[in-house]
Amino acid sequence: MFQTGPMRKLLKVAELLCKLTVQRNYSQVSKANQTQKKRKYIHKIGNHKKYMGDKIPLPDVNGEVLCGIHPVQAALHAGKRQPYTAFFMVGLSNERLDLLREQCVEKQVQIIDVKGYVLDNLSGNHPHQGVCLDVSKYKTPHICLDTDITSEKLYSSDGKPNVWLLPFHIKDTMNMGAVLRSSYYLGVNKVLLPSRYSSALNPVVSKASAGALEVMNIQSLKHDTLLEKCLVKWRDNGGIVVGSTGNEGHSKALHLHQFTVDKPTLLIIGNEAEGISENIIELCDVLLNIKNYQPELQHLNNFCVDSLNVSVATGILLHYIMMSKHGH
Repeated sequence: MFQTGPMRKLLKVAELLCKLTVQRNYSQVSKANQTQKKRKYIHKIGNHKKYMGDKIPLPDVNGEVLCGIHPVQAALHAGKRQPYTAFFMVGLSNERLDLLREQCVEKQVQIIDVKGYVLDNLSGNHPHQGVCLDVSKYKTPHICLDTDITSEKLYSSDGKPNVWLLPFHIKDTMNMGAVLRSSYYLGVNKVLLPSRYSSALNPVVSKASAGALEVMNIQSLKHDTLLEKCLVKWRDNGGIVVGSTGNEGHSKALHLHQFTVDKPTLLIIGNEAEGISENIIELCDVLLNIKNYQPELQHLNNFCVDSLNVSVATGILLHYIMMSKHGH
């Protein structure tokens, strides 16, 4: 007759060994499946890279790449840059892209149809709407104070005073693009850029401006020392230099709705961090202020939003200035 104690122990050991064997087999199968999936994923990614790199190399770029319908269309229309090659997405067709193709044909620009990932790469993964254009880099002509700022050139052919915009050391490309877009839409006659410490006028700016960069009348100062001379020259020829400020208590501050355009106006917009420097403020005739209508709410719970984005402020200021200029 068998003893129950030892038998129970043997059964428990056997049961434990069976569980360990099953778990080990399951672990090996699971690990094998994961490895296989990983290999398939790596194989897929590897094939994609090989497809891009070996089978169909990405096209060479001669200048820089504009992406999106508006920037490409504007660059071709303005003719300020040398177009090299237009890249269109294979299989994508709509009225705007078809018209852009016709424009490329008229301008005798080489057209190449490519896969979508090629456009993604050329555009730096920015929205491209199915088209990119390889063009020469944007060049900003320098202003000549003696010939470009005269009493005659500060007025339009219809006798109305010109409005110029000077973005002072705006470094963010998206802000610069938005400022140029508002300037073009609202009818600014010219944008004057400082010699340095400003955003480069690159494809990101062109995209953010919806192509306004390509068609806008833009000049730059050749040297830093010319900025103050430019403002003095502007005033000497009958113009007014207008700055902007968030400090409504400043001695030169004037609420926007109180300003009237009755002479050529040069509007200076301060940069994102520090605004306009003191030496430039001294040369301003007036500093326009956009009134904050929620001063108490701004400081609720020690939280403060005491300024507008520079591109938003520019749009508001220019809108009021242009309304005054046109007598509205």
